[in-house]
Amino acid sequence: MNILVTGANGQLGRSLRLAAAESNDIYTFTDIGELDITDAAAVEMAVAGTGAELLVNCAAYTDVNRAESNEALARKLNAEAPGILAAAMQRHGGSIIHISTDYVFGGLPYNTPLTEDLPTSPLGVYGRTKLEGEQLVRSANPRHVIIRTAWLY
Repeated sequence: MNILVTGANGQLGRSLRLAAAESNDIYTFTDIGELDITDAAAVEMAVAGTGAELLVNCAAYTDVNRAESNEALARKLNAEAPGILAAAMQRHGGSIIHISTDYVFGGLPYNTPLTEDLPTSPLGVYGRTKLEGEQLVRSANPRHVIIRTAWLY
């Protein structure tokens, strides 16, 4: 399988790169220097050029505190870009795995496991933009998986 990974120089992307070394799949790892995920034409070329059947989106604006004062950039990377990626994969018949966050749940108490059917109520810009990204992924490509994670490790 041909797999395109965005955000390859981030914490999760680096771990995926290590795991991929033991895989028979064909991986293409990209980061901001190689692919601007907010540029629909560039994303389209990358998906077509790699023959990606699956895209794993690890890219995000993850500075939770700074997102409050830089909402436009957070929205561009956390909401708009995932929609662009999902739509490109849809046009090419591929699937997307989108990494999201538990911040979409806002102030819910953590005394029980959080499940995907719990209502969302993000409190800040980071959580709101990540939830918007989830919604755009869902609407752009029916072949999607959204993983909501807290701390990775």
